[in-house]
Amino acid sequence: MNIRLATPEDYKYIYEINSQYIDTPITMRYQMATLEEYSKNLDTIAKEYPILVSLKSGVIVGYAYAHKFRSGFDGYALDVETTIYVDNKFKGRKVGSSLYYGLLEILKIQNIVNVYAFVTRPNLMSESLHRSRGFHEICQLNQSGYKNGKWHDIKCYHKTINLTSASPHPFIPINEANKEKLENILSSASKRC
Repeated sequence: MNIRLATPEDYKYIYEINSQYIDTPITMRYQMATLEEYSKNLDTIAKEYPILVSLKSGVIVGYAYAHKFRSGFDGYALDVETTIYVDNKFKGRKVGSSLYYGLLEILKIQNIVNVYAFVTRPNLMSESLHRSRGFHEICQLNQSGYKNGKWHDIKCYHKTINLTSASPHPFIPINEANKEKLENILSSASKRC
């Protein structure tokens, strides 16, 4: 498998993977946005954060990205929330773990400190993935998401990836990150598949 930064040409494949989950409580969206709306959102994210795709034989089989946590609040500039989805046909094949490895390593060089992930229960694969990548459950939001005629609990996972200090390093947008370090991270992540 190969892991790389996504391009706008990849967005329709990312969209197709995400649409596999629209009828499940794994996503709390009731319906998919249009491809155009979805692509605009990914374009906005890609200006600052990594969007990674995993390919097998040239076909995108999973993706992961980070985005702002509590947008609009400057004090959270070094915190992100993550999103990760794997094509149903490729679950359990280390795709998610490899994507998360690459994503977290890139976020480190962007000076991100805290990473949060929200997982609808039950989702044993996602819960296991987050624990295996060093996330810790910090709370459960009871009956906080309503979908498919039922209330669902949401688990919040957290991981600190850079030590904090009184004066943390400023956030580095993805397009300003060290290119050599990015290539090394992506190469290393690809080897983990």
